[in-house]
Amino acid sequence: MSKILRATHIWLGALLTANFILLILTGMVVQHRAFFRLEERTISRRWLPAGYRPQDPDTEIRADIVFTDLHSGRIFGAWGPLVVDAAAAGLLSMILTGFVMQLIYRCRNKQHNSQLY
Repeated sequence: MSKILRATHIWLGALLTANFILLILTGMVVQHRAFFRLEERTISRRWLPAGYRPQDPDTEIRADIVFTDLHSGRIFGAWGPLVVDAAAAGLLSMILTGFVMQLIYRCRNKQHNSQLY
């Protein structure tokens, strides 16, 4: 059981690290939108996925909208929020597997230490 938990924890961590970093950075930028003056800045459509915000005919999109959509996954269309939800579930699984592994480790150490005395 411990080996399965450890492998799950390691692989989830490896797979979700990039997504987690993206969520952290975009969340910080959106949280401090005034500091970064996002409402005053725009991002060219050539840097954005094809079909992103087709209702906006402009050649540029306000940066606050782009960063918010990147943070939520909406920038990637209908599947984007589902991918973000899956990443959140994976991160929750990492927390749970880490917690269970720590409990197992502590229980084993208590048993081992009690046998020594």
